[in-house]
Amino acid sequence: MTEEMPDDAEATPPPPTRRTVVRAAAWSLPVIAAAVATPLTAASTAALPACAFLPATSAAWALEDPRSGRNQDAGANNSWRTVDGRLGYRQYNDNFYRVTNAAAVDYVSAITATFDAVAGVTYVFTFSLLGNLAAATTQVVTTMDVAVGGIRQQRFSTKPAQSAGTQVPIGPVNATTGSQQFSLTWIAPSSGPTTFEYIWTMPPVAATGITYNDDIWVSLPLISQPDGCVPSA
Repeated sequence: MTEEMPDDAEATPPPPTRRTVVRAAAWSLPVIAAAVATPLTAASTAALPACAFLPATSAAWALEDPRSGRNQDAGANNSWRTVDGRLGYRQYNDNFYRVTNAAAVDYVSAITATFDAVAGVTYVFTFSLLGNLAAATTQVVTTMDVAVGGIRQQRFSTKPAQSAGTQVPIGPVNATTGSQQFSLTWIAPSSGPTTFEYIWTMPPVAATGITYNDDIWVSLPLISQPDGCVPSA
């Protein structure tokens, strides 16, 4: 008669051989190496750039009035004013720059400041605009360009049919409400000090017939960085 083995004897596995132990150790090595490499990859993540800013005082902006063309005539009233609670500049030139010479050059004025840009970083400039529209629909119109790094990003005017651009909101002269907020996005092509400019251009006004130019007010811009930044000390 054949003797039956006890149940517990069948369930007991044989002891591991030396070859089995070595093979298991070899398979575990890559897992350990991967765990060690993870912190090194995380440490190499690029740090956020410093937050960029533009000055909020008129003394820190360069005023060019004019940048080109004639000097202001009597009665011109370009000046630093407030737009929706933030300091800004007003181009206000009713009955300004009357000429009889059809070949006269445009009158151009500008305010300029710089900020520190970092290559590849996205910057968003936000500002408020307010316009005053003269009655004549055929008048010569003032335009205002927003330029970053010497390149125009957007042109604004109160009569887009006469000068391609985005129409600014219309409000009464000397008002500080009723403006509209605009934003433009710019990606820095290189690092270093970069100019931000508001540039107003006004063609000559004829001695008869057309008599007014529109007024455009703008607040100094605020800069935001959608991907985040670190405030400078």
